[in-house]
Amino acid sequence: MAAPIHKTSMDVRSINTGEMEESFATSSSLSASTGGPHHILPQEQQFLEMYFTAISHFAFDRSKELVDQEKEAIRSHPTSLWAGLVSALSVLASAEKTYMHLAFFEQKWFGRQSGKWLFSSAMSDVRRVELRGKEMGHQGSNPEDRLLSHLCEQLVHFIEARQEMMELYEKLCYLGSQKADINISDLTVAVGNVISRHAKQFHHPILSSIRSNLSLELEALHAVFMALEHLAQFSFLPALLSLNESQCKLDEWGASIKLREAKKKLQTMAPGKVTGIPPLMVWYVRFQAAQLSKFSLYFHEMLAKQALPGDMKTHLSNLSIDYYTKIALFQKKSDALNISLVFDTRGSEDTYKGHGYHHPNSFCEPPKGLDSYPAIFSFPNERPVHLWPNLIMLLPSAESGPIDRVVHFYDKTQQITYYISRVDIKMSLVIIFEAKKSERDTNINNFLQEMGQLLRVNKLFASLRQGAKTKALMN
Repeated sequence: MAAPIHKTSMDVRSINTGEMEESFATSSSLSASTGGPHHILPQEQQFLEMYFTAISHFAFDRSKELVDQEKEAIRSHPTSLWAGLVSALSVLASAEKTYMHLAFFEQKWFGRQSGKWLFSSAMSDVRRVELRGKEMGHQGSNPEDRLLSHLCEQLVHFIEARQEMMELYEKLCYLGSQKADINISDLTVAVGNVISRHAKQFHHPILSSIRSNLSLELEALHAVFMALEHLAQFSFLPALLSLNESQCKLDEWGASIKLREAKKKLQTMAPGKVTGIPPLMVWYVRFQAAQLSKFSLYFHEMLAKQALPGDMKTHLSNLSIDYYTKIALFQKKSDALNISLVFDTRGSEDTYKGHGYHHPNSFCEPPKGLDSYPAIFSFPNERPVHLWPNLIMLLPSAESGPIDRVVHFYDKTQQITYYISRVDIKMSLVIIFEAKKSERDTNINNFLQEMGQLLRVNKLFASLRQGAKTKALMN
């Protein structure tokens, strides 16, 4: 049995922060020595390390507490560069909380105190410290000020990345609310652009914890989007590798969270509970788990060959959505002749190779005729080949119009009823009955609508806004 359909609980793993650039590592002040002219003072260094560690562990109240304590300790020097940075970090802690709790979807006081306003305010404060530090450095001031300015210069890139990701999440939410296909390739490119612009722009060791968190977030999302692209093209191995990568990134991202209910699956925990898991991460886990379930349906034939029947049933029951059992129960209840998932290979003739593992350079004969619309999943038996020509003639009707459209057709000659619904960009769910069925049959239509909503990402994207409703977390 392939590994990715086991479980999605988070394991504690080491966080790989990447290689630091030697020039900045040399000039950094991580050694708690004498606090000489080229070093941040030990107490300031300790504060920064504790603050950014708290932020990376999603302990936002703790980070605010640290800031308040430091403000009290330096109240006799309110105009110092250090005081300016501490003030900026206070705003940043609040902004980070709104970000991870998805509260930036809420607008308060015409945008004031929203996530966007808080990050903009933090950006202004950080840039002010950066510019002051550079000016003081040119005037021959303490090199400590130049180093604080350098930290702020790098912190700007972190804030910019956060702002760009807020815009992306809002775009996902908007796309999810529309009844239209979503171009995942464009979203994959968008995340890749954020990674390329900011991945190496803030690399000071003091910022390594938040840099690591941001990288894991971006890479996890990028990997899931890649998995979606490969699933849409019915590419087994690339989809498998992308799902595994996204799982590894999520495991690392959540390694610092101490779950109070360690035996519970992470995807079953709702935001607002006492688990300490912020809503954004809960959404990520549910998003990844949904694609894992989708993978188990698309490649059920291949996966079933790698496991004993009893083991396969156990693996599927551990997924967030057990599509196989859902389909089997519906077929038994409705007495359908056949339920198939049909893939449209048009435009994918050069990449479609059927089920299983294939060497990238291996040659497969492009599908032709009836084989251009293979049933990648069929239940309870193989596809009814004698009905396939009629089905293929009906598919274009389902592929046009709204994505949630259900096509109904009754063949009087053969006394066969067809229901067709497009559940993915190139995938249609087909139900065939050896009897006349009503176009308005509630049970059949509800089943098709539910399957479409589960397999498409629209509803998942739209659910991002729900995190903003968890007001208790914002106290």
